[in-house]
Amino acid sequence: MTTPQQAEAFSVLARLFADACNAMVPFVQAHRCWNRVALHHLVYYKVMETLPALGSQMVCQAIHRVADAYKTLLVNESIPKDQPVPAITFTPASVHFDHRTYSLKGEAFSIFTAQGRDRCLASRRRLQSNGSRASKRKLKAISGREQRHVRHVNHVTSKAIVAQAL
Repeated sequence: MTTPQQAEAFSVLARLFADACNAMVPFVQAHRCWNRVALHHLVYYKVMETLPALGSQMVCQAIHRVADAYKTLLVNESIPKDQPVPAITFTPASVHFDHRTYSLKGEAFSIFTAQGRDRCLASRRRLQSNGSRASKRKLKAISGREQRHVRHVNHVTSKAIVAQAL
């Protein structure tokens, strides 16, 4: 079950991911390049400059998505050499995650979002009901991490607002 904040974070990530994919399409068309490695060398830094919030691993995932989409188009419809490469439009419907963008350790699940990693602890309820000293220590550590993250996000946001106002 996701919270409204988590749903919004995933929505933002999906929009950024689709924007990154759509930013690569003109390069694919101009260079007729749908090889993943060659496309990576062609567009990686340009997309990172345009969409720095997306993060390097998600840019690599977007490159993978675009290369796969064009390879599928090549196999299913064949792209003639004398014809221009058709444009594919990517919508913010889904995001590809791999072992570098999510982790599962015990009952703790962590996933990448544009605002950083989002940790969902399924064990919190169990720890709260346990009541032992060890569980209280663990809950205190989790709470401290969450407080530091919120403080950091608030600090970055307020700095951006002040910088824009000046």
